Amino acid sequence: MKYAALSLDLNQADRRWLDVVASVSKAAEFRRNFEADHNQRVGYYSALISKKLGIPEEQLKLISQAAQLHDLGTIFVPENILLKKGKLSQEEFEVMKSHVGLGLNLLGNSQSPVIKMARLIIETHHEAWDGSGYPMGLRGLKIPLLGQIVAVADVFDTLTNDQPYRSAWPVTKAVHEIKSQSGKKFDPQVVDAFSKVIDDSSYLQEDTSQKKREVLLRGKLDKISIFDLLNLISQNSQSGLLKFYMGVSVYAILIYEGKVIDAEFNLLRGEEALVRIAAKTDMVTKVKFVFELWQGDPPSSDMITIKKTVNQLLFDVAVKIDHDIEGLRKSVF
Repeated sequence: MKYAALSLDLNQADRRWLDVVASVSKAAEFRRNFEADHNQRVGYYSALISKKLGIPEEQLKLISQAAQLHDLGTIFVPENILLKKGKLSQEEFEVMKSHVGLGLNLLGNSQSPVIKMARLIIETHHEAWDGSGYPMGLRGLKIPLLGQIVAVADVFDTLTNDQPYRSAWPVTKAVHEIKSQSGKKFDPQVVDAFSKVIDDSSYLQEDTSQKKREVLLRGKLDKISIFDLLNLISQNSQSGLLKFYMGVSVYAILIYEGKVIDAEFNLLRGEEALVRIAAKTDMVTKVKFVFELWQGDPPSSDMITIKKTVNQLLFDVAVKIDHDIEGLRKSVF
């Protein structure tokens, strides 16, 4: 599906807080490998539906951002439940439902408008029009409109993308399913607005370009070392962004035509950041990584902050880690 990001003007404190929460949300999304960009799409669709409902333009950016945090608490759900290919047992479903409270706790009590809106969405987008939803079993107009908007957006994107238990549905089948749930699972006025979005081809259309391969490598570092991984990438002269997911943190190494251009670890850049990434991935088990295709123009000379070859880098990194392991252990945790 074609979608576009909506920017949001926030003060500096709110922006920092939202960036932290968004990083956690992205980490949660990464755990569900089948959900690449799911949160962004849900935010986008929610804003489109809201616009059709006549919600003021200035609120649409807030909705787009807040809706992206709808399932924030799933980062705490065990993978054997989150990624299960069959139907969840009652006990497993109870664990899954706990992500609502966990997401609310993670957001805290920030008074930022976008965070307050996100709390409302997290708490109510699993409620159903007929009262069969959770966590409170709200019915009809007792469900906040925003919760019902995100519910439709979330279900539509889930249906039209691959899941562990089934392949993606065609858009027409997904739309029919949502319309069939009008007055049952979903608010009829929200379904009507959703239908208008779908009917407006300038908003939403099939996009075959999404089928292109956007990830070159994906895995865990208990199966391959960071040194082997970088060697593999350099030997194949590949270009992209190598991201490491450790808990709620994401660290990155920028690679172009097999050369390491830059690395980023917290506020560090360059070779020192690379050393710390390598040290941390060596100390943490089952670190997840993803190597994404290069997005953008070739790096300019002023971007290149690491001048050594990959082999030189790996040697220097290994020596530094070996000689200064205690200091690095303290600095990366």
